[in-house]
Amino acid sequence: MTRSFYRLVAVHLIFVILSWINSWPSRMVYTEDFSYFAKVFFKHFPKLFNFFMVLGIAFLHFQSISSIIICINRLRMANPLKYKERNDFWNRWFILIYTVVLIVSCLAGKFLAFPPTVDFFSETGKFRFIVWSLVR
Repeated sequence: MTRSFYRLVAVHLIFVILSWINSWPSRMVYTEDFSYFAKVFFKHFPKLFNFFMVLGIAFLHFQSISSIIICINRLRMANPLKYKERNDFWNRWFILIYTVVLIVSCLAGKFLAFPPTVDFFSETGKFRFIVWSLVR
């Protein structure tokens, strides 16, 4: 019998690491050393920067909901009389639960938030994040 809590924590940890990796393109814009790479990257893939912004918002939603799921799991598993039944439930359905959470988080990142867009100004050689613009 495996413990469902550790599976949930492992999934949460994987998405925390993916979120950290996703944050690097955004941080690359602000550093002196990597500005050249950011310019080349932005020149060839301008929409990809904006995708990373939407993905960052989706990861924030996912991490919050995942933490709530872990807490619900711990609270439901506290009853020793129903431990086996509830452990089997979480072991059986955790992939479906996290798939639904991932889809909802991506939709929230895309449609419920105003992700910043990234623009590069070749005159100044600087990047600018537009957090919310009335003109799109």
